[in-house]
Amino acid sequence: MNNDQGAQPGDTHGAASRPAPARLLLYVSVASALLLGLWARFKGLGTWPPHADEYYIIRSVQNILHSGLPRYDCGGYYARGLIFQYAVALLQTLGLAPELAPRLIAAVSSLATLPAAYLLGVRVKGRTVGWVVVAMLAISTWEVDIARFGRMYAPFQAVFAWYLLCFIRYTIDREARALWPMLALSVVGVFTWEGGIFMTLANLLPPFLRSPDGKLSARDIRHLVFAGLLLAFACFFTMAPFRTMGTEPFSAAFNASREATPSPGEGALFALPTGATAWIVTLLLLGVLAALVIGSLRWIASLRQRWPVALALAAALACALAGLFSAVAFIVLFILLAGMLEWRELFTRAARPFLAAVLCSAAAWIVLLLQHPHWLSSIDVPWERSGRWLLMGYELLRFPDVVNVLALPWLHNAPLLGALLFALVGIASLRVIGGGRQEPTPGQVTLVIIVTLLAGAAMSNPPRYETRYVFFLFPAALVMATCVIATGVKRWIRTEAAAALVTLGIAVGGMAIAHDFNPRRLLAIDTATVNFSLDAGPNDKLNVLGRADTRGAALWLQKHASGPGSIVINAYPGVDLYYHGFDSAYVDMQNQRYESYACNRGTLERWGNLPLLDGVDKLNARLAGKGRAWIVVETSRLDDMLPALVGPSPQVAWTSVDGAITIIELGGKAGLE
Repeated sequence: MNNDQGAQPGDTHGAASRPAPARLLLYVSVASALLLGLWARFKGLGTWPPHADEYYIIRSVQNILHSGLPRYDCGGYYARGLIFQYAVALLQTLGLAPELAPRLIAAVSSLATLPAAYLLGVRVKGRTVGWVVVAMLAISTWEVDIARFGRMYAPFQAVFAWYLLCFIRYTIDREARALWPMLALSVVGVFTWEGGIFMTLANLLPPFLRSPDGKLSARDIRHLVFAGLLLAFACFFTMAPFRTMGTEPFSAAFNASREATPSPGEGALFALPTGATAWIVTLLLLGVLAALVIGSLRWIASLRQRWPVALALAAALACALAGLFSAVAFIVLFILLAGMLEWRELFTRAARPFLAAVLCSAAAWIVLLLQHPHWLSSIDVPWERSGRWLLMGYELLRFPDVVNVLALPWLHNAPLLGALLFALVGIASLRVIGGGRQEPTPGQVTLVIIVTLLAGAAMSNPPRYETRYVFFLFPAALVMATCVIATGVKRWIRTEAAAALVTLGIAVGGMAIAHDFNPRRLLAIDTATVNFSLDAGPNDKLNVLGRADTRGAALWLQKHASGPGSIVINAYPGVDLYYHGFDSAYVDMQNQRYESYACNRGTLERWGNLPLLDGVDKLNARLAGKGRAWIVVETSRLDDMLPALVGPSPQVAWTSVDGAITIIELGGKAGLE
């Protein structure tokens, strides 16, 4: 992908081929997008109460302001986004409100991404792609939503975007002076968000991208050693249990329940087939598979002069035998994109045993799964069980978990945007693979980084499955997608400015179709309608975070929750930031928040340091004998909680405007009549 060639000053032919009106309209369009993006990022930024995840940052910053460390009152440390937390603390000491300070850093970080995205677009394809990507990022609904979210995702995206530029300069331009900024940004990334571990993993790639055959110099060896040490440090810091350090977080009942719960499919891996037919089929498959593995190893050994390729193919074969077919796909895609192996080499006669071994291994696993349906029935899936073939497909693609971490979040939140990005980035990848082995290009390196870090994200274990965990890759993906659009447009429109204008129109039109651009929403960004997504229908797919009116719940409690012998219990994160009259917190052991909330053997709630009730029985015991009581809960848990309460006439007293929070009242007027 070569840079666009612009006309030089004084080149009359170039000037004639660039109509001034088209160029002026392009600049006006990009400038308008930037102005709209600025408005959408900063208008009313501190108006609304925090999202639940923003609440955690605010609480931890309060601890920093109190003691200098992000240490919980009950012990342990909140080590996520340390740079971000201390920056927020600094702004709060300067007088900014707790709601505004983290969001301001996120919004400024989102702006800092724009010049990096422009420069990346210029490196990969030219100024056309650079300007179009800047305009798209400026007005993207998703980009703006995360820019107004007081967490580490927008800052990490900015760090990653500049890291990628340094990576390209060091890898392709061989600029030694780009190495230290690249490594430094990867360390900054680790202290910005735990996804920074992916950047320290990427630090290992430059020597192999520059020398796919593995002919490494002494300088390359030193680079790999130092990058390996950084990766080891990142692994330690990311995986260390800082949150529970020096504490005993969970109750004995919770620990016992975890030990008694078997893993999905536990014991099924080595279960023997049943029935004569099953034995015959299994033995035949194993015999054929053994022969194919031997043939595969002969082909792999023939590539030993290109040891990185041989090692990667051996790893892919091992993953196929272990039933990890997502890993096989990522490994093969990586070596093809990196230019280590030409696609034609995969279809030579010598390589056929390798491909056949992968297919035969898949068949063997399918036979094994069919013979042991109890394994399939024990697989934990995030959808309704609709057939064993779907379950088998999920089991074979479980690691890296492309289904839960990558596919389903996009399907639920942004199916059209995800499909467009996947298709366009896929086309860009096919073009690189089809080009054969060559000197690495900026586009090729960008695709290698995207694939590598998507694999890393899919191997992680996020607390929830959401699109925001791959948000940092959005600018790079947009660059590659826009390259495909720009290349197609340039075949029909030769003049640069006109082609850029058409490319911008197609790109923005695609964003609008994919529900990632809505000017009305951006203009009304600070209204309750937009903040709480009240304009979204039940079937609308908006790639935005769900926000709840925690302040509204607190104000209602201040007006109504009073009386002798009354009690107020909180089961929704963030309401206690505004209401300070809670007696206890309630988080059931089955709730996914329990592990991050329980402290001191489950007796205290970690964030607000309130006494913790971790089951309905304890909740009812706490309510016993109280004249009136109020419980703030997630509306989604209302149907399970209301029937379980034994207090007098539990009823819904208030529901937030967004529908996410409900206040249950016990012993109210209905209960006293």
